[in-house]
Amino acid sequence: AHEIAQQVKSGVEAAAVNPLEAVAEAPKQLGIITEKAREEFFAKEVPFGSIIYREAKKTTVRPELVAAVVEQESRFKPNARSGAGAVGLMQLMPRTGRWMGAKDLTNPTQNIQAGAKYVKYLNERFDGNQTKVIAAYNAGEGNVKRFGGIPPFKETRNYVKKVRTYEKEYKARV
Repeated sequence: AHEIAQQVKSGVEAAAVNPLEAVAEAPKQLGIITEKAREEFFAKEVPFGSIIYREAKKTTVRPELVAAVVEQESRFKPNARSGAGAVGLMQLMPRTGRWMGAKDLTNPTQNIQAGAKYVKYLNERFDGNQTKVIAAYNAGEGNVKRFGGIPPFKETRNYVKKVRTYEKEYKARV
């Protein structure tokens, strides 16, 4: 917070010296301040938030989306396991985890790294269509392609709604 106050102060001083340059620079500076506040929010308010933020940024996936998937998949429990064999925070199948580079899916960092990479992969496969990305994360890429969108599975339809709701809540809280 002190660092942000210092940045605001220096911005005001710069505006007094050279108003036109300050106006041109303001959106960039505001973006930096906003992103720092976002990073700080994840670090302080979200379990495993520093890892989620860092890995999301590395893969150009929104941290709000990664956090929403983690919340829906495991409720932030690193040792979570599903009956189908999915493991860890992002409930990755072992084969998918290995494909995305994870050796130990119960390790929060490796799990989130692999999960964020997988979300990025799905994002590229579905041309950025977030609804299809979220549905594919739950029901599989093949099912989303076969049905041309959210498959007619009650679980997947509910999953997409819940992830979207969590994502909106994180955006609002940031």
